[in-house]
Formats: sequence, structure tokens, C-alpha cells
Amino acid sequence: MDVIGVISTGDQTPFWMQSNRNGIYSTEGSQLLSRFQAHGTEELSDAVRVLYGADFIARPGTQSSAHYNQGFVKLQAYGVEFAAGRFENSSPIHSEELSMGSLGVSRNATPVPQIRLGLTDWTSIPFTQNFIQIKGRVAHGWLGSNRATDNVLYHEKVGH
Repeated sequence: MDVIGVISTGDQTPFWMQSNRNGIYSTEGSQLLSRFQAHGTEELSDAVRVLYGADFIARPGTQSSAHYNQGFVKLQAYGVEFAAGRFENSSPIHSEELSMGSLGVSRNATPVPQIRLGLTDWTSIPFTQNFIQIKGRVAHGWLGSNRATDNVLYHEKVGH
């Protein structure tokens, strides 16, 4: 459990404190954040494992909220991963700290609930003697109903 207090003399939380934090901090003013996390991994065999996690945020303040920032289960088997739930979305090939990140999903908001199927690592194409490798994923998500348009869906395809 983490408890974090932010005191601001203005109406805005300092930019670098709340940006790229996956919606954990409010953008407005002072706040007291309580964060409860539980994450784990179960090794079912040498090639199969299950990852799971939950991250609950309680944030009284100018923009009060209590919500699950993350809640997911991931099954990794033989180089393929199936993931379901709300989890941080990161690029499969570049560092989020060194770039502006995804143009489709901001790291300034709570993660999008989704299902995803993809490769966990670079995978060699047969008969290329490891000269050609691929990495990619396909995801489908739900953006929620607090928008100008109802039933907005999220779809992502990444291939390298």
C-alpha cells in the first residue's frame, strides 16, 4: 500500500508529477492518494506462466475518485501471450521514457480495458536462419461511455 500526498498552491498539479503516470494522479490541485496493489506470477511449467494483478486507487481531493487503475490476467505460453483486463499499454519495441509514446492510447489516462493476443518476444521466421524476426500483437478494447459518442471501441494492431 502506498499513501502519497500532493499539496499544490495553484489549481493544477505540477505537469511532470501527473504526466505519463497512467491516470494515477489528478490534474487539478492538492490530493491524497492511497494505492493498493497486488501482482503475481504463477509458473505452470517451463514454457507456461500466468501473470495477474490489481491496482486500486482511492484519491480524495479536487477530482475525487476510487477505481481500479489496473486489473488483469495474462497467460504466456510458448512465446505467445493472451491478456485480458485493464493494464498499462506499452510499446513492444521502444522505451516509453524516450519518446512521446503511443498516438492512440495516452499514458496520461487510466489504461483501456482490452483483450490482447501477441508474441512475447522476437520470433524467428522459419528457414531464415534467425535473419528475419517478427514481434507483434492484436488488441481490442472498450473506451467507456463518458464520451460524446456511445459504445466507442479500441482496436490496435502492432507488427515489427
